Amino acid sequence: MINRDTLIQQIYSDLIRIKQLMISSMKCQSTELTWAQIDLLFRVSQQSNITAGQMADELGISPSAIAQILSQLEKQNFIARTADQSDRRVSLLSITDSGLIKLTRVKEIAQGHIGVLMSSLSDDELLIWSQLQKKIIDGVKTDDRPTTRQPGNY
Repeated sequence: MINRDTLIQQIYSDLIRIKQLMISSMKCQSTELTWAQIDLLFRVSQQSNITAGQMADELGISPSAIAQILSQLEKQNFIARTADQSDRRVSLLSITDSGLIKLTRVKEIAQGHIGVLMSSLSDDELLIWSQLQKKIIDGVKTDDRPTTRQPGNY
């Protein structure tokens, strides 16, 4: 019989290890960005005119941490802040052309690393992996249940 809690613990450990491998390999390629900067730049590219506060909520980090990351990205001309027309106290974030170029390069590097990490999988296994990820992501998007669950309570 399958012990679901044990499997979930193993999946968690494996996902952490995959992330560590990605971060490590990205450092070797010298993207000149931290993982947090890459994550924020990607999210801004997906959601134009988002506020720093919304981004902090979405990433689950403090507004001061977001401010520091944004400041670094702004200095490199990867993001721009513009005043919200309806509330001049609020700044809206958008990605610049330089930011898009940098993000494209980072994606190319990341996709190469993912290709290497997934090289031990057959095409069929890779397809199954992709389908399972999509199912998980789609389930989270449409699921109105709490996102945290207690062990054994699935």
